[in-house]
Amino acid sequence: EEDITGTDLPAPPRGQDAAYVLYTSGSTGLPKGVVVEHHSLATLLAHHRDRLMGPAEADNHGRPLRVAHTAAMTFDASLDPLLWMIAGHELHMVNDLTRRDPEALTALLHDRAIDVVETTPSYLEQLRACGLFAPGRPRPRVLALGGEALPAPLWRDLAALTDVAVWNLYGPTETTVDSVMGRVLPGVRPHLGRPVAGARARILDHRMKPVAPGVTGELYLSGPGVARGYAGRSTATALRFLPDPYGVPGSRMYRTGDLVRQAEGRLEYLGRADGQIKIRGFRVETGEISSALESHEDIARSAVAVRSGSGAGAAQLVGWVVPAGHREVSPRELRAFVARRLPPHMVPSLIVPVPSLPLTSHGKVDFTALPAASPVDGSEQVGRAPRSSREEILCALFAESLEHDQVSPDDDFFELGGHSLLATRLIGRIRSAFGAELPVRALFESTTPAALAERLEHAESARPSLRRAGRMEQPPLSPAQERLWFLHQLDPGSAAYHMAFTVRLTGALDRDALRSALGDVLARHESLRTVVETVGGGPRQRILAPGDARPELPLVYVDEEHLDEALREAAAEPFDLTRDVPLRPVLFRSAADRNILL
Repeated sequence: EEDITGTDLPAPPRGQDAAYVLYTSGSTGLPKGVVVEHHSLATLLAHHRDRLMGPAEADNHGRPLRVAHTAAMTFDASLDPLLWMIAGHELHMVNDLTRRDPEALTALLHDRAIDVVETTPSYLEQLRACGLFAPGRPRPRVLALGGEALPAPLWRDLAALTDVAVWNLYGPTETTVDSVMGRVLPGVRPHLGRPVAGARARILDHRMKPVAPGVTGELYLSGPGVARGYAGRSTATALRFLPDPYGVPGSRMYRTGDLVRQAEGRLEYLGRADGQIKIRGFRVETGEISSALESHEDIARSAVAVRSGSGAGAAQLVGWVVPAGHREVSPRELRAFVARRLPPHMVPSLIVPVPSLPLTSHGKVDFTALPAASPVDGSEQVGRAPRSSREEILCALFAESLEHDQVSPDDDFFELGGHSLLATRLIGRIRSAFGAELPVRALFESTTPAALAERLEHAESARPSLRRAGRMEQPPLSPAQERLWFLHQLDPGSAAYHMAFTVRLTGALDRDALRSALGDVLARHESLRTVVETVGGGPRQRILAPGDARPELPLVYVDEEHLDEALREAAAEPFDLTRDVPLRPVLFRSAADRNILL
């Protein structure tokens, strides 16, 4: 294992062409464009080929893996899947509507048997709820998580997935996507891991001096991944991109603002040292949101912070606003005002009017003294009753998603504490309830049950009408049938794949009724009355008519002493797949009122 500080490389040549520019949130209200050069991406690709892709390729016997591109191109995580493609793997592009919808995305990942998925921990929780790791369904071989801290409970759950390689990726946009990465393993505390190839991670105090192991300090990153700086923002660049006093001459380091400590040779994340926050994978400067709020003519001052969500769960952005005059601005109006200026993940879920902002002795906003931000509880509202069954069902679904007792038709989803992750979950429930094709953005445009009910009137049905499908006379074997047929040819007398179980029946038994009941089971399920025939040199299915597949149900008299042996012998009797249906019932009788059905 390399040392946590990583290794030094010569200072990269400056002035290369930029590979890309990505914009991040800015504290002044103006986004900052991070300029990343080609050599930074090339170095990251070389590291990922060795540490991330190499083991996955070996597990897949050298064959290319299917990689899903599930991130917006405005998010630096979108570059990781492109690196997989450059390394020779199969890239599956996911459109915006699908990637934003956890149910649709989970279905796509299953249908295409995707091997590599990268997402945020918050969104992974949505995918898990939609059955990403459901038994019997294809699951990814590699799962990469980044964009925000990985909670300890989720870490433990993922560490238990022995057939999935889970990686925790960390890296500000300013240090080229991934700077530090660690494998999620059982029995290990959540951590960021160790630096990627060529990178150095230093934990420094306020005097820029290294701290002792186990002591909290601010994380500084250096190496070839450090970006050129912020496009056209020399002052902002100088504040974050500093000369590296511990590196080779000419090298620089990036001040992340993240508080970490070194424990057992790994970096552990402890929070932020500045006004930046992470909300559902996005890095946000609260100052940019405050600037947007204060640009409203009726708002004098504002403060923004993250608060733990309502009973529904995830963290929420909360804004506190001080009115500028006598006109009271509704939270709904302010949310709409901010939404026209900032992306959805930066729009506060809750806006709380206050007469003034409490200050600390140093004149800064005292966030601990701000009033608790609680969404309007629909159960306390006096609202009209639903006018239709559609409105009634929608009100119930809103209340269930928000964990409220009740919601009225005119209650706003976001004013009640809803956010983007809950929106995707709610839309999924609405689709299931109404069988309608409804995009997630519909909830952002029609935020009340009443408005959404009108929208549903014109929504297309997501359920195609059922119709009888044609079928060839002797269809090919299914994969499961083909597997059994191969094993039957390989070892005709084997009972290795027999599934035997017994049911003890006490009392008087009507054997004819039992035989008829078992016959009904075979009649209902074609797979239980299917034999295999050779047609044209290959195996094909022959489905028997219900009347031709009635079970014999032989009766065997046996005493209790020899019962177990008789059951084992009967269970081991081989099947002839050319004539025997794959269900064989046998009745054992040890007394007139004691029967055992095998």
